[in-house]
Amino acid sequence: MITMNAQNPPPTELAPARSSFTLRQRLLLALICVIAAMWAAVAWDARKSEEDAHAQMRQQTAALAMAFADHTEAILQRSDHILLQLREDWLANPKIFAKAITHHQSLLGDTVFQIAVIAADGTLAFSNLASSSERVDLSDREHFKVHKDGAPVDRLFVSRPVKGRVSGKWSIQLTRAIFDGARFAGVVVLSLDPGYFVRYYQRFDLGAQGVVSIVRDTGEMMARTVGQEDYIGKVISTAPATDPGAPLRGSYYRSASQTDGIARLFAYYRLPERGLSTRIGVGVDEFLAPIRAQQRTAWLIASAVTLVLAGLAWLLLGSLTRLEGAESALTIDRQRLAHLAAQQMAMLNNELIGIVTVKDRFIVWANPAFEKMLGYAQAELNGTPTRNNYPSEDAYLAFGTAAYPVLRAGKVFRAQLEHVRKDGTHVWLDASGALLDSETGETMWGFSDISEHIQMLAELKRSNAELEQFSYSISHDMRQPLRMISSYLQLLQKGLGDTLDAEKREYFNFAIDGAQRMDAMMLGLLDYSRVGRKGDAQVWVDSRAVLDDALLYLRPLVAEAQAQAHTEGEWPRILCHPDEMLRLLQNLVGNALKFRVAGRLPQITLTSKTTRGQWQLCVSDNGVGMAPDQIGRLFQVFQRLQSRAAYEGNGIGLALCRKIAEHHDGRIWAQSDGEGLGSRFCMEMPLPKEEGTR
Repeated sequence: MITMNAQNPPPTELAPARSSFTLRQRLLLALICVIAAMWAAVAWDARKSEEDAHAQMRQQTAALAMAFADHTEAILQRSDHILLQLREDWLANPKIFAKAITHHQSLLGDTVFQIAVIAADGTLAFSNLASSSERVDLSDREHFKVHKDGAPVDRLFVSRPVKGRVSGKWSIQLTRAIFDGARFAGVVVLSLDPGYFVRYYQRFDLGAQGVVSIVRDTGEMMARTVGQEDYIGKVISTAPATDPGAPLRGSYYRSASQTDGIARLFAYYRLPERGLSTRIGVGVDEFLAPIRAQQRTAWLIASAVTLVLAGLAWLLLGSLTRLEGAESALTIDRQRLAHLAAQQMAMLNNELIGIVTVKDRFIVWANPAFEKMLGYAQAELNGTPTRNNYPSEDAYLAFGTAAYPVLRAGKVFRAQLEHVRKDGTHVWLDASGALLDSETGETMWGFSDISEHIQMLAELKRSNAELEQFSYSISHDMRQPLRMISSYLQLLQKGLGDTLDAEKREYFNFAIDGAQRMDAMMLGLLDYSRVGRKGDAQVWVDSRAVLDDALLYLRPLVAEAQAQAHTEGEWPRILCHPDEMLRLLQNLVGNALKFRVAGRLPQITLTSKTTRGQWQLCVSDNGVGMAPDQIGRLFQVFQRLQSRAAYEGNGIGLALCRKIAEHHDGRIWAQSDGEGLGSRFCMEMPLPKEEGTR
């Protein structure tokens, strides 16, 4: 609501010449302001509702994708543990193997329907579903060939879905190789029922168009809640979930699904070690249907109100024309004008948005919708000072100072402001206003209540504050008992002195080292949780200056390793959180120094380039490298590819780098040709245009 103050000259001073607005023009301007304010409020509410709905969809599907991935990983880990036990039982005595598996079958429940052993020649040596005399050749199966023909790696293998030659059912074969010493002696198999995942996922209500699936990285559909029998085992397009540069988790839209043509929002979570990913799809139209129904109702109401107002304006303007052209019909036209004005006032009184006219810092008229927003009775606000509705004098003066330059220019002013209700509570309003008459200073305003949106933002800030407090609790309260345990163990070890033999002294050392490593891990978790929680705004900095600071901090390590580091490319100015970007560079360069090959001087190359509005930074080294199939584990919390005995650390550094990159709307990935062949870590983030540049 607009008022005048010492910094805001009254409208009569804005236009020295007398206004040439006729009554007809004033009426048209008033109607245009009312209609514009109404449609602006409806459009803003529609856009905000869809934005909030899409954000809610992304959040819910991402949480479910991660939860289902954790469930899948738990099933695979439990099955792998049982496979290891079954392999030991088979090697101990194949003759009593059938009796030994009874306990394992009870643990597996309905997830697995067959336990089998394939001999080294590919024939079925045992199955709980087939007689021992039945000869079944499985030498052509993927889950047998991968162990017999592949490298002798002792690890769990998850096959593509196959139809069993004994059971006749679709199954996912979970296998481990059997070794007699170094000789391949067969394969132990658990036949996992894909229908178990379907039954589990169908317990969650994702709507009629919702779909949950498990997809292999090679493209095969492992399980799907919709059309399971039609698509199981078939190769489908899974991009971007299987893109080598894709992050561990993500979401994307499909305008039309390949399987059923439905537009969905998909969220995925990858399990790189298993070669799988879980995907949650929610039908966009189904999810947005309630919101769009509300929007259609709002559009219909707004259209009806616009048509009525336009009709009233047409009738009123026609009356005015006849009034100007026929003096003899003046009395009749005045009666008609009064009748139409009454109709217009009745329409405004029943408007869905608040409408107010203001003159000389006082409310001339307010419709019932605005009175209801502020908790007043009908006509109770008419004639009251606008100052009364503001929470403070400063807010009153600031709003007037901001609004009148826009109004003097003949434009509509729009802003969000806080008002005080009659009972003392506060309400947030979206306001749109225009100057009706520059001579009298009369203005008209339209208002819509946005308190729920403001309250949601406040709740989000409160939640972030609680997370910060929780992080502090981890760093302070929970670390204190660990330090106490470590200190008293050291005191106890010192007090016992020579009474301890070598074995007990080693036990003490294990316990003390474990407490100290747990303390370091909690410190790492604290750093990880703080990324993105700071309230400092992003600023423009010179990327080369941030790199120089990182190299300055690492100078002692560079000298110790006798490393050579050089830079390439263009180093632009970037919009970032400087402390986080410094931490990312320190971690990447520090890793290149740490994970070096003994006897080989480290060679580190830092490359920067900009392309298509993106800044890409790469750090290359000639260090220990990594197996390409292990790269997916790098950016997970507490995941290590090298032994702790050879290289210190708690496995949090690269996870921290990933979180910093994502906090800057970017991504990070790694490349390596193999162990001992060096590594290349790249980070990419948006590079917006800096203000003041062309």
